[in-house]
Amino acid sequence: MAADLGAAEAALARRDPAAEAAFRKAFEAADATAEQRARALDGLVAAAIEGGRAGALAADLEQRRAAAPRDQQAALLAAWVRSCKARDGHLHAILPTLEKDTQAAAPSARRLLQEVQAGTAQMERSVKRLGAELALAAEQQAREAARPKGLSRLTRPAAVPGVGPPGRPDYAAQVQTSAPPPRQRLRAPAEMPRVPMPQVPRARHDAPQAVTKPPPWPRPTAARLAAAFFTQAYQKATELAGEGLVESAKAEYATLMQLFPDTPQAQQAARYALGLFQRERVLAQGGDPLGAYLQWIRAVLGPKGSDYAEHLGFRSLAADADPAVLAREAEEFVKRYPDSKYGPSVRLQLAVALDRTGATPRAIEVLKPLVSPIDDESRVRAARILAWLYLFQGEAAAARGVLEALAAQTADPDAAAEARRTLAAIAANPLPKLTVAEVVGAGDPDEVFSTRILDLADQCLQRNDGERAADLYELYLRVARESQGFRAVRDRIQRIKRTGRADEE
Repeated sequence: MAADLGAAEAALARRDPAAEAAFRKAFEAADATAEQRARALDGLVAAAIEGGRAGALAADLEQRRAAAPRDQQAALLAAWVRSCKARDGHLHAILPTLEKDTQAAAPSARRLLQEVQAGTAQMERSVKRLGAELALAAEQQAREAARPKGLSRLTRPAAVPGVGPPGRPDYAAQVQTSAPPPRQRLRAPAEMPRVPMPQVPRARHDAPQAVTKPPPWPRPTAARLAAAFFTQAYQKATELAGEGLVESAKAEYATLMQLFPDTPQAQQAARYALGLFQRERVLAQGGDPLGAYLQWIRAVLGPKGSDYAEHLGFRSLAADADPAVLAREAEEFVKRYPDSKYGPSVRLQLAVALDRTGATPRAIEVLKPLVSPIDDESRVRAARILAWLYLFQGEAAAARGVLEALAAQTADPDAAAEARRTLAAIAANPLPKLTVAEVVGAGDPDEVFSTRILDLADQCLQRNDGERAADLYELYLRVARESQGFRAVRDRIQRIKRTGRADEE
């Protein structure tokens, strides 16, 4: 019988139509045991589902269960439940059978029906409990059937005939001699006994899922963990800074930036660390805070770095930095982050620093890529500074081209009007070539222009060149009409024309 069932299961695996007939023959065999009938029932359910006859499955299986011996029906019902669970939850196939048992006023069947109906929503837990109860009920029924009727523990005859109940024990001391049992040689059997493996219901086997190990870098960032760690780091760093332990406070922020490099908390930590460097600059009244801050950021974040954190240093510490240091650090930033969105503003600071150190041609080369197109505020400022650098180098045509492009491309009406006003002033009073040694400085283009023109006019007055000084003052009045020194310069021009001197007598 076991060989027939194995052949039928192999035929079912090959989807052979003859498998159902083989399972039916095994189920209807007169000498089949409960376990073999359960396996045959499982095969019939699988063959019916494979053949698309699940609709008539309930009636057919109920008929076969009723035809089976009565002591095997509970085990067949449990096997039926396991088979339905193993095949996508076809649990509705056993509902008619349980409803029929309920009509016979059987409390156990009614309870099973309720559990099966609830199991349709909670499949796995209900089916496990149902199978356990059915198996327990079958075991109890078999035990009750084997127990003799009308006898109890007291009325049952003794197991050994002729032996009555035990008498009162004698507590007299008796001498007993004990000898160790003779030693026996341990002999291993020629062949180890074979234990047959239990037969389990056939189930659907899913393909094993491939497990992909996550890459070690970049580290996964958790927003809640980063926020919690930032709160602790900020409180600890604030306490350390208040006690004067600035380096320890920086270490707290550095730890946060290394653990969560690409989070808003890391950017906030960089801002707070920059505040510590600014505090050191105020207390020390000297040194190189920009270079120290950038060196600290690059040491903390490694080769990857952070253009945002370094940009904070240029934005906050570049005003008081040495021009040579600013130029060196800005060139390093442009080299490390060529595609950064903060590149235009840093290039602008690089050009100003180069001009202040005397490398005006290099400053012009740095600003040229920023003026095409002129579509934001930083590019507008770059175009204005580039125009003044051209003017102070004596290249009026190039300056005129930059100002015309600025007036045509910018969306800022004030910047366009200022560019046109500067073009008109240049056309009326051509500006001579000035050397960097004569005029130095960096800042807003209007203020730079005003300072350079006024300083040059004062130098002309010191050389008794009043006519040249008056021309420079006229150019200043045409361009810087909104300047605070407008009235003072106008009065100075009138005094030069009247007395030839600019100071009051």
